[in-house]
Amino acid sequence: MKKNLITIFTLFFISTSFGQRVDFQEISRFISNGFKDKPLFVNNVSTDTLSLNSFSNATLLGGQNRKTIEIKLPPTTYRWFYRLTVLDIKSNYNYRNDETLYYLMANNKTPTNFFTNDGRINVFFMGQSGDEYNFKQKKIFSHWNNLSVLNVNSFYGQNNIVNQNLWMGVENIGDLKGVKVIVEIVALTSEDEKNLPKPSYPNVNAIESEKKIKEAKDLFDLGVLTKKGYDSVIERYSLRLTKEQAIERLKEAKKRLDSGQMSQKEYDELKEKMALIILNK
Repeated sequence: MKKNLITIFTLFFISTSFGQRVDFQEISRFISNGFKDKPLFVNNVSTDTLSLNSFSNATLLGGQNRKTIEIKLPPTTYRWFYRLTVLDIKSNYNYRNDETLYYLMANNKTPTNFFTNDGRINVFFMGQSGDEYNFKQKKIFSHWNNLSVLNVNSFYGQNNIVNQNLWMGVENIGDLKGVKVIVEIVALTSEDEKNLPKPSYPNVNAIESEKKIKEAKDLFDLGVLTKKGYDSVIERYSLRLTKEQAIERLKEAKKRLDSGQMSQKEYDELKEKMALIILNK
């Protein structure tokens, strides 16, 4: 993942619906002010291409006019931006390396052309796996209403939701035409990712390790720390736990699993880490 420090922001945003409306002055002011007097850094998160059938095709022939992307943001993300480019479903167009959203933001370049067609899409953001599933199944789903972007073509957007569980749902609302949507996501972080501590065996005792993990859990529950950030703390400090502490953590996790506060996947991942500690001590 490449990173670049930005001091000026010259990316042009067209108007979008609801909470997505931004203008150059607002973005420029936000970037130049930084975050708590610190600079912001550009991090390329992901680029995906979604092929979406028309509404009639999805209804009558079993095609898909709704798809989702799971968004995994860097731990210190402060705000992130995205570009959705709507093309004909048969198009093989892709941006050149010097035309991508990441390149434009990292190098203070203003886009010149915005390839698009007459397709129309809806965009939603969801924070629960059940809602992501219901969206794809065309059932009732919960989402952040103020962040939805409805009945649009190609556009730039921004978002400050930094959740451990986060999905973008894209829906083709065209009756007859399929579309291909290029989805680019770029995060602005308050820390340069390459300078963040890498997983290691810290020079602290087991009690201090447990304290660090508990602090991270409290921040995670408050929504201050992302799932990725919380996992990095677990990986960094859990191997310093005593056997007894590892067993207690596993018991606590099992209670959270049984009460629906933890997914089976999360529990299995933690169980594997704790089992290594328990068996090796």
